[in-house]
Amino acid sequence: MKASHFGTKGLSILLLILVLVVAGCGNKGGTEPSQASGNAGNGGAASQQSSPEAASEASDSAPETRVYKALNGDIEIPAEPQRIASLVFVGELLALGVKPIGTGQAFIEKGLFVEELKGAEPIGDEPSVEKVLELQPDLIIVHNFVPDEIVEQLTKIAPTVVMPFNDRGPVERLHMFAELLGKEKEAESFLRKYEERAAEAKRSLEGTIKPGETVAYYEI
Repeated sequence: MKASHFGTKGLSILLLILVLVVAGCGNKGGTEPSQASGNAGNGGAASQQSSPEAASEASDSAPETRVYKALNGDIEIPAEPQRIASLVFVGELLALGVKPIGTGQAFIEKGLFVEELKGAEPIGDEPSVEKVLELQPDLIIVHNFVPDEIVEQLTKIAPTVVMPFNDRGPVERLHMFAELLGKEKEAESFLRKYEERAAEAKRSLEGTIKPGETVAYYEI
């Protein structure tokens, strides 16, 4: 479907550019966001200091799944998904430190996220059920323009969540995906960095854009 090529681009400049800015800043360890987020989810250094008994108790008490209210109903999803196939929504995932194992062909071949998506597999534009099956995801994310029959087939592979394509503002969309993935802290951190970078950019543009002037941004 042609519209799926532009799911993330509808986020507006702030989310698209900031993913690259955040990825470029800081240490190189951030280039593998899925690993970083996995370490954070496992408790980092604090968990290493715990006794084996305490770790076992924590593991036993932690829920393995939870229910998320999606457009296609109440879906039981992994509490901490590790292998996410997402047809679009690449900007939101990367902003939260999550690298999908598979996504739409267009995001991998061109655009703003080519470097960040190295290693991710293309799953087509509809997507391809066969390709998704090969990847063995534990969570599948698609938009509401994907045909119901495709969604039904995907649900037989892994929990499949249907998300709204473009009826939210960028900040609201980020919070929506943070809730889905349990990444609320990561969302707040990203937005703080955005505010800092936005203020810096505003200062750098003082005198360049005169009062009353407007600027348009268009990506080809």
